[in-house]
Amino acid sequence: MSRELREQARALGLCDEWYGAWRDDCTFDELISKFITGYDFCLQHDWPSVKYINKHFPKPVLRANGVFCDDSSARSDCRNAVVMGFSTVELYYSDYTFGDVRVRHTSHAGVKCDALSIVHIHAYDNSSVFVDAEEGAKVVLFVHSHSVRTTIKGKVKVVYGESEEV
Repeated sequence: MSRELREQARALGLCDEWYGAWRDDCTFDELISKFITGYDFCLQHDWPSVKYINKHFPKPVLRANGVFCDDSSARSDCRNAVVMGFSTVELYYSDYTFGDVRVRHTSHAGVKCDALSIVHIHAYDNSSVFVDAEEGAKVVLFVHSHSVRTTIKGKVKVVYGESEEV
């Protein structure tokens, strides 16, 4: 599967550096790490597809790595979270934690941020996001589509992003 994904990525324009460093025998965890690290590339090409991820990656491994694809789950203090497909996920960030959250497709994410947490949330496509930020939390919500639905409780900085004119 690693070789198949590498060749698909190359056909989509993966650079020489990433292509050369990508081994044929990457584990699920390593592939998911590449997905998160190279998220801008994956977002640009909507790759790998929700269908591919659901077919080839076990849900427990995805969840353990912060990826929720056609899933319903809850997680605390997840450093990197990708919520995609048709998912409903609750994310909790306690004091002194940092989170980077990406919500796509028709997914819903509820994000609870305790005081002193720092959380960046990117919302794309037709997703919906509910943010509950306690006083002292530093939360930035980047909205990348006219179709994103947001509900905000507390102080949250909202930035309209660049992937689609908003």
